[in-house]
Amino acid sequence: MELGNRIKKKRLALGLTQEELAEKVGVKFAAIHKYENGIITNIPLDRVEAIANALNTTPAYLTGWDKELAAPEWSDEQERENAEMFKALTPEKREDVLRYMRYLLSSLESGK
Repeated sequence: MELGNRIKKKRLALGLTQEELAEKVGVKFAAIHKYENGIITNIPLDRVEAIANALNTTPAYLTGWDKELAAPEWSDEQERENAEMFKALTPEKREDVLRYMRYLLSSLESGK
């Protein structure tokens, strides 16, 4: 069931609903639900690859072969915008953002 858990964790980390992920992958909502809940465990490799692409990660991460969570793939424009927003914050607010990011990462790693 590790595959289903990893799909769910990545989907939630990206703020996607099961319906949104299903649309990105080109499957019905029920398929995503069944994958995440371990009802279907023998997911075709091409489907795992499509899910990984939709979640900005790798099939190796989703299957548990790679324990590292892939970094989000941002465009240069998104990266520049994120940096500008961060720079506009006060030092105290920057620390708040970093603290929250650490919390989110730890909750992903611990399975919360």
